[in-house]
Amino acid sequence: MKMKLKHIISTFNSSQLFFSMGKKCLKVALFILFSTLVAFFCFYKLSTPSLERWDEHTNYKVVEESLRSTDPLELKYEGEPFLEKTPLWYWASMVSVQIFGLNNFSIRFISAISGSAVILLTFYIGWKMFSYKAGLISGMVLLATRQLFVKHTEIFATHTFRSANLDSLQILFMLITFILFYKFYKNKRCLGYLFAAGISTGLGFLTKGPLSLVPPIVFFTFLTTNRNSLKLKPFQIMRFFTLHFSLFIIVTLPWHIWMFVINGNEFVTQYFIYHILGRGLTALEGHQESVFYYVKLLFRKDFFFSGEILLASVIFLILKYKRKIFVDFSLLSCLAVCCLLLLTVSLAQTKLAWYLLPIYPFAALLIGKFFHDIWNVKNKLLRIIVISIVILTLGSQTFSNLYIILQL
Repeated sequence: MKMKLKHIISTFNSSQLFFSMGKKCLKVALFILFSTLVAFFCFYKLSTPSLERWDEHTNYKVVEESLRSTDPLELKYEGEPFLEKTPLWYWASMVSVQIFGLNNFSIRFISAISGSAVILLTFYIGWKMFSYKAGLISGMVLLATRQLFVKHTEIFATHTFRSANLDSLQILFMLITFILFYKFYKNKRCLGYLFAAGISTGLGFLTKGPLSLVPPIVFFTFLTTNRNSLKLKPFQIMRFFTLHFSLFIIVTLPWHIWMFVINGNEFVTQYFIYHILGRGLTALEGHQESVFYYVKLLFRKDFFFSGEILLASVIFLILKYKRKIFVDFSLLSCLAVCCLLLLTVSLAQTKLAWYLLPIYPFAALLIGKFFHDIWNVKNKLLRIIVISIVILTLGSQTFSNLYIILQL
């Protein structure tokens, strides 16, 4: 009898081990397939489309002219200092050009590699915050988001992960900052993560300006509003903020001082007044739209994966977690960053379609969390219906994007 019992237990343990190994193999296979799609979407025929006048051609000329100048670190355009944008993307693209030569591929390489990293990092964040399923769905949502890979033929939307523009590199640094804050929160407030987040925030700012400040704003607001449950004193939060802000200043201030010393009031006028303040307070170059412009774009399948599923995700998660959402950093931070970014670009007077791009990874994480929770609901009919809708929409949108990319 004992021998039979031991045999049954041994068989059960073997089957459990086999099942566990099967799940791991499936996860590895899915990740390999996912990574292959990411690389294909971002790099296939990257050099084929001609450069767009706005803003690829300008960025190409800035890199070309700066490399030929006596000081490549000082950006030039048509013989004059180029003060419209911060320099990091241009410096990185100069390295790319030195490796691959000056061509369409090299000038788009930094954007494409950053875009690939954004999608993979979104998968990783979803995995670590919620589950492997949530991470995979979050990553697939980005693959199903057409605006990230294909310019629109009717609406002025030329910035993608495949274009020679600054957006994907800034989004990458925003996501790095975001995951570093999460690591700091989860790992007994290890200051190394906070230091790294300060550097990443600074690099994001040096890529494309103030939107990189949104994750820190959300993080320190969370610490402040939850200081009692986190057993934090005000001076500790101030200390964390000071450390983070100090690293941010160390990264960003030298370039700004250098530009002011070289260019004086022209730098203040072009960079601060026109391109930072001007975009928020006035509709530059005629780019004026309704305050609901970006909300409308989110519900267009030729821009985002599915505004309807995103809205359902937000409503479901709020109704499920209610007040608990305010103490759940993983969920609240995704929702808060998404909402704050959407509010910021909606209130800015200059409306350009690519201002939506930083929102997509955080929206994808919310959908991934929604999918994870729906997978575990007890109502089998609801589970089957919702999961089927999400997967079918993902499949159809992804294959549609794949077909368009193949036609390039």
